[in-house]
Amino acid sequence: MLFRQREWHQIIQKFQRPVSPAVRSAVLIAYHKTGQMGRQELMNSLLVSVKERKQEIGVRRALGARRASIERQFLLESVVIGQLGNLAGALLGLGLGALTALALEGRFVVPWRWLAAATILSLAVSLASGVLPARRAAALDPIRALRAL
Repeated sequence: MLFRQREWHQIIQKFQRPVSPAVRSAVLIAYHKTGQMGRQELMNSLLVSVKERKQEIGVRRALGARRASIERQFLLESVVIGQLGNLAGALLGLGLGALTALALEGRFVVPWRWLAAATILSLAVSLASGVLPARRAAALDPIRALRAL
């Protein structure tokens, strides 16, 4: 047994104390900065993708693809990438939570509401991150894009 019964109760009591405003502020700042970095990384990778796929976009536009379909394609790619990141994070978090519960000989409860909130937040962030690259891809002039061939 990892902990004795008395130690287990002391651990639980430490986690049940209210969180100080300073700790809460530090967590919120860290959360905000992490989200900001994620948004920037996703947007930058999509902007690079637009630049690298300029010829493909030019061919599609020359063959009659509308701007809206190009925008939808890049927004869909943004959402897929964001949701794959969300899935990886959720699996990692659930795995670590289950291992922690196992090590502490406790019970692990899947936080369904938090998983749903993370999925919705990830969807919103990936959509917001994909708007600028999608608009840039759709605004490409097909003639200029085809000249690069």
